[in-house]
Amino acid sequence: MAIVKESAFVKFPINILSNAQMIKLINKYHSDGFMVYWLLLAYLQGTDRAEFNRQDLPELSMAILRLDFDKTSAIIDYCLDIGLLETIDVNDTIIISPMLMEQREKMERIRAERSRAGKASVEKKAAEKREAEKNGFSVFEFPLKDGTFYKLPATLLAEWETQYKNVTGILNYIQDYFKEPKNRLTKTAIQKKLLEWIKSNQK
Repeated sequence: MAIVKESAFVKFPINILSNAQMIKLINKYHSDGFMVYWLLLAYLQGTDRAEFNRQDLPELSMAILRLDFDKTSAIIDYCLDIGLLETIDVNDTIIISPMLMEQREKMERIRAERSRAGKASVEKKAAEKREAEKNGFSVFEFPLKDGTFYKLPATLLAEWETQYKNVTGILNYIQDYFKEPKNRLTKTAIQKKLLEWIKSNQK
């Protein structure tokens, strides 16, 4: 029997009680039908493949669903009849939830899109860094009091990085501070302020 992951969760559609298949299940098996279906989905979500073997049903009935085998089996058979569950093998023993599989596929698409966006962002930053360094500057740019911008020299950044820890992380964190007009300084003052922050964050 598959091991359930502790982080498993199932998205509960807001309109589930108006779903025609769910109405049929509730009309026939009342709260027991509703409970078995959603406990089963929670179990499936916690498995790697989001599926279970009918042979595991006796153990599943007692350990997860808390109902006797005959009632659980009847409810699952009915879910198969009305399409809330499906079998995916020729012997009709491996059972899945179409709704849960759709949710998983959607989440995989979102993760893939986020991964692509993250890689594109990293590549963009790397290109910006190469371009800046080619011109003798780092990627860090800060608005000044007079409306111009101060580009932190690459040599100064390199000097700080040899003396202090996590300089890039600290500068990334405080960049937004200078976007507020009231916080903008002169070129000399901003160098001093940046160095003060870097030193204050050393542990």
